Amino acid sequence: MLFLRAQSFAERLRLGIAVIHGEAQDAESDLVDGRHSPPMVRSVAAIHPSLEIPMLIPKEKPPITVVGDVGGRIAIIVDDIIDDVDSFLAAAETLKERGAYKIFVMATHGLLSSDAPRLIEESAIDEVMGPG
Repeated sequence: MLFLRAQSFAERLRLGIAVIHGEAQDAESDLVDGRHSPPMVRSVAAIHPSLEIPMLIPKEKPPITVVGDVGGRIAIIVDDIIDDVDSFLAAAETLKERGAYKIFVMATHGLLSSDAPRLIEESAIDEVMGPG
């Protein structure tokens, strides 16, 4: 759904489109409150050859990847909600590394929990926009 919205913006503005996929690395807060994405995987550890103990280890997350050319362009990240901003910050940093010279975030709902406003202010994101 979000891709279609982004594609619609690109068509209306007669611009190209790039896609970001992957996930930011776990933040410490994810470990504390139990949010693990993707879910943890079962493994076994052997203390003794006859004794196996099941362990849970997190799956490795795919790195953030940009498909499309953003070099020398303005990047607009479109999402439905901004709450925990770690993924936006990681995406913006990746876009900046790929040559985007301005980065805007558009979202329908800006909850901005915890210290999100300060983190956005200190990040590669130039502006956050929402309806209204």
